[in-house]
Amino acid sequence: MPVYSPPNRVDEILFDMTRHCLNYPVPEHGHTCIEIVLVLTGTAVQYLDGRRMNVYPGSVSIIRPGCVHRFVVEKQCEVCNLSCAPDLFRALGVDLSFLHNREALFLSETGSCSLQLTGILFHDVRNLLFRMFQIYREEGTPGRKLQLRTFFSMLLILLSQAWTPPIKRSDFRLTETADYMDSHYSEPLRLDLLARRAGMSKNQFLRRFRQEFGTTPIQYLLELRMKHACILLEQSDLTIDRIASATGFCDGNYFIKLYRKRFQCSPGKNRNRLNEQ
Repeated sequence: MPVYSPPNRVDEILFDMTRHCLNYPVPEHGHTCIEIVLVLTGTAVQYLDGRRMNVYPGSVSIIRPGCVHRFVVEKQCEVCNLSCAPDLFRALGVDLSFLHNREALFLSETGSCSLQLTGILFHDVRNLLFRMFQIYREEGTPGRKLQLRTFFSMLLILLSQAWTPPIKRSDFRLTETADYMDSHYSEPLRLDLLARRAGMSKNQFLRRFRQEFGTTPIQYLLELRMKHACILLEQSDLTIDRIASATGFCDGNYFIKLYRKRFQCSPGKNRNRLNEQ
């Protein structure tokens, strides 16, 4: 398996940046540094340390040094790649304790992982990267390294907002029930059905689920549905009603109401804005 080192370096933190279209499979390989990969358009299948995952616009992979990975392209995929130093936040000297251990996302003891950016966060990250690429190409420009370092720090903070640190679960019944919800979010999952799957009374299930996940089962389910609805809104031509139906919302009006409450605009208006960019 080939292992690649960055051909260029901006400084001791940020090495090189590339943006290209993939219309061919990328064979198995590794890197000597951290590689951050953002999918801008298209779809592919990624294998990351043996794990198979579908990637699409907004998918981000943070690939640790030595991690074996490859891409199988399903539809022409445009991606941004950034290579940077291992133990990133230690090297930067940035204190991100206010992010509640999310700085671990870029530390050497944390394994490679994938994130999914949606909505405003995806477009903030994408626009920030476009600005970085513009500066990256302007070699010899005064203050180029400082500008790139500043934008790169902003990028890492934005990415960390999309990551939830793994939590050790104490009750496998709740973990299995949450996994079931992750796979069946589009179905009409009633609270009594979920409680029976966990082998608990409804009141016990509510209490234990909140203790374990910090939210109610219904709110957890709504978050799952909203996440998948945002993905369909961005990468499909389905109508709002079809998106609501496909992700388990009872009707389009209810989905629009929840979406507007979350993002302060309607899904149709946000889709139009995305198409204009």
